[in-house]
Amino acid sequence: MFDLLPRRTRRERFMKEIVVIVCSFGERADEPNPVNMRLGSATRGIINELRKKGYEPIVVAQWEVARWLDQHQIHVDRVVRAKDAIRGTNGYLDSEDVTRTARAHVGLEVEEAVVVANPFIHLGVCRGIARRYGFTIMDDMPIPNVGFDNAPEQLQWWCKGKARLLSYGTIVKVGELVKIDLHGIGER
Repeated sequence: MFDLLPRRTRRERFMKEIVVIVCSFGERADEPNPVNMRLGSATRGIINELRKKGYEPIVVAQWEVARWLDQHQIHVDRVVRAKDAIRGTNGYLDSEDVTRTARAHVGLEVEEAVVVANPFIHLGVCRGIARRYGFTIMDDMPIPNVGFDNAPEQLQWWCKGKARLLSYGTIVKVGELVKIDLHGIGER
């Protein structure tokens, strides 16, 4: 009898699949930036913990963090790039694009997800997006404080500190109220 299950070893077939959705924070021309490096390190730890719990993680990561994961020989099942952006015409890749791509990649069979994002505001927003896409969130995986990138090389002004991120969130919300897409506004 032929085994029709692709890419899985006998052991993996009996493990429960879970998607790890990894959203970057900030962007430099030369990635990964220090925050995305810390998000990559957190992702590595989460993958190891999930495997100890009997899960087979499927990793879907935004390209900035995926670059760090690749540099550390950590397999990423789907890298989400600017070409995957659907918002507007500016090609701005956001956390919803990452989550939408994750849902399309795993289909409806995978229900559980771990979201990796900056724990200051961004993680809560990303988990909310994942819930809207039908994922049940495993939120007992701690994400360490990854901070901000206030370097001149940072292209996204809102990723340079707490007050800036709060201001950006307000601008985006106002945009939603008046039906204008303001995601990524002011990015260099």
